Amino acid sequence: MTFFVTSSDSGSLVIDIITSGGNEDPPVWQRIFWAVTEGVVAAALLLAGGLSALQTASIISALPFACVMFLMCFGLHKGLRMEALKRPYGPGTVPRVPQAPSSKHWQQRLRALIGEHRQQDVRDFIEKTVRPAMQAVSLQIDASQLQSRVEGNGIMIKLTVDHGTNTEFKYEIRLREYGIPSVAFPKLPRRDQEKTYWRAEVHLNEGPQEYDVAGYTLEQLTGDLLAQFEMHMQWLHAKV
Repeated sequence: MTFFVTSSDSGSLVIDIITSGGNEDPPVWQRIFWAVTEGVVAAALLLAGGLSALQTASIISALPFACVMFLMCFGLHKGLRMEALKRPYGPGTVPRVPQAPSSKHWQQRLRALIGEHRQQDVRDFIEKTVRPAMQAVSLQIDASQLQSRVEGNGIMIKLTVDHGTNTEFKYEIRLREYGIPSVAFPKLPRRDQEKTYWRAEVHLNEGPQEYDVAGYTLEQLTGDLLAQFEMHMQWLHAKV
């Protein structure tokens, strides 16, 4: 009884948050509804066939997830293999770190590090720094045998270099919003009352790189882009 009550309580809270669209303070009646529903289903299974019926239902409901797990294992293997080929450093060497800001722009980088950039700050950074850097690199690439393009829709901008369907290079900057975390749950403020900050995060074909470039100068951003492109070209070389 204790195990079921505690598990049902936490499970109902998670389901309630999901069905409320991520609201961290969902209605109490909705949480009660999910808890009662779980209890009714469990009671119905026990009355229909005892513990064996409950065990059978658990196995049947979990069976489709086995197929999902196999697909996840395949995706994990593929991702790890690509990551191993794209490692920018070997044994005994120090991994590459993001470009350091110059003395003229250290205040702007500090604002980004402590989470004080607003949405408009990052949008201005993309239009005034990221777009010119990508366009300059794209012009140089187009002068060679490769083809590139710069695309953007207001919340992201990316440079794509065509090497084929599975080997193209993509350097993308996305606007991401984050809320200031709180440890006072369940007294967390609602989402519309939270203090938020924005980051300009780098994404490649293999996924997000988890670092922010907001506040970089034109030269620093171009250097970071070329560093990622260099690792991509090295990966193509190793792949061949």
